[in-house]
Amino acid sequence: MAPLKTLFIVGPTASGKSALAMDLAKKLNGELICADSRTIYKGLDVATAKPTKTDRNEVVHWGLDLVEPNERYSAADFKTYATKCITDIQGRGKLPIIVGGTGLYIDGLLFDFNFGPAQDSQRRQELESLSTEQLQTLITDNNIEMPENNKNKRYLIRAIEQGGVNRQKNEPMQGALVIGLLPDRAVLDERINDRAAVMLQGGLKEAEILFEAYGYDAPATSAPFFKAFTPHFISGKSTKECLERFVLNDRQLSKRQITWFKRNPGVKWFADAKAAYNFVRSK
Repeated sequence: MAPLKTLFIVGPTASGKSALAMDLAKKLNGELICADSRTIYKGLDVATAKPTKTDRNEVVHWGLDLVEPNERYSAADFKTYATKCITDIQGRGKLPIIVGGTGLYIDGLLFDFNFGPAQDSQRRQELESLSTEQLQTLITDNNIEMPENNKNKRYLIRAIEQGGVNRQKNEPMQGALVIGLLPDRAVLDERINDRAAVMLQGGLKEAEILFEAYGYDAPATSAPFFKAFTPHFISGKSTKECLERFVLNDRQLSKRQITWFKRNPGVKWFADAKAAYNFVRSK
């Protein structure tokens, strides 16, 4: 195996990726690059489960607080950003550790995806005004490959913009090791429950500030927590019901993440963070 130049830690939400990445960064003189499409937003710390200030003081974190909640940020943007970070970190003799659960962020960087052209803002507005069914029809009528998640408007719109689903996969990044964390389902569900309860109070305050400042359609509002609690602010739905919806959202998200990462045969999977830690240390 080639010398370890870059470490990727992937897996579903609440699987323990961040804690494992922290431990390895301290041991291996590493810096973390967060591959998460929610933690890129400024001011939204609790509801997106951002690393704590203590963690950020102990280990350098990249990829956090990159844009305002009403700004768009693509996987192509992340690839450009993370590539520069990797070059900088390696140039200082340290190990870049990319950690996160946003599959397209990870694969775009790992496999050097050639992303389509940047979005046209006027065309994007036109597409966003269409329903999911209308977007699906547009894709079918134009003989564009339907994205696997054909209920997600963002995926449908991007497929139209790119003229199809980008499935290009080059050889993985040279010198990269990809570790996957996948606890038992019952353990994962319990962690999701516990984290949701902790996030509730601070997350509600962040949601209130977000909705007052940017409304209910800003890009950041698509995060699972904000989607779940939107009815609380619009129609007074109880926090208990919204919390249940948030937990369900996160469980569904974790299943989609597992499906995504399982498609990569190069991921070394571990149910236990300690076993993953020892494996990386042995390299």
